[in-house]
Amino acid sequence: MAQNGIIFINIDDTEIDNLKKLCNEVFGENEFIGCLPWKGRGGRQDSKYVAQIHEYVLAYGKSLEEFVVGGEARTMEGFVKWDDTKKLHYKTSSQGNGGKIAAKKIVRIYIYSVVAPDGKEVFPMLPNGKPGCWRWSKKRMQQEFEHGNVEFVASGDQWILYEKLFQPKSDDKVFAKCVSWLDDVGTTANGTKELKELFSNLDKPPFDFPKPKN
Repeated sequence: MAQNGIIFINIDDTEIDNLKKLCNEVFGENEFIGCLPWKGRGGRQDSKYVAQIHEYVLAYGKSLEEFVVGGEARTMEGFVKWDDTKKLHYKTSSQGNGGKIAAKKIVRIYIYSVVAPDGKEVFPMLPNGKPGCWRWSKKRMQQEFEHGNVEFVASGDQWILYEKLFQPKSDDKVFAKCVSWLDDVGTTANGTKELKELFSNLDKPPFDFPKPKN
């Protein structure tokens, strides 16, 4: 896969477990973006115990630190802090819990110490006090420090590292992350219709269960 590559693989629940293990070996666990359940309409007649109307889409990609996905427009609220150097309002997000990454597994390359204002070494910690991982690699963290995009806040005798989320300019649009549940997109029925239109000269589509464009 190219360094800026992303791959989406559709599968049903029969082979989802084996496919994820295979993808982890091929692409690496650290390249995993997410598992997107895809709600459809068909499949009821083929189901044995419950009506299976969903499949899965596994997503993997390279250079995930730069990976951005669009979503719904977000309101400009909560930017109550002020950065006197950049002359911008901002809010903060804890760096030490590693988000969903740390909740599922500890990623070793994101575990290292950073130096607090008093010279103390600070390691990433989860909210429950257990070891966590940073959201960024050591190289990326150094760059963010240099650009003034992180700050330490004292909590008792501990230091907590926060990422600064700066308020966008009034003409900038900010989007929240899209949700993983896919229920407002096309189905294989839409794909079949599109394929029939594309190959209208054939008696039937060239293959079964085509995926829709959208």
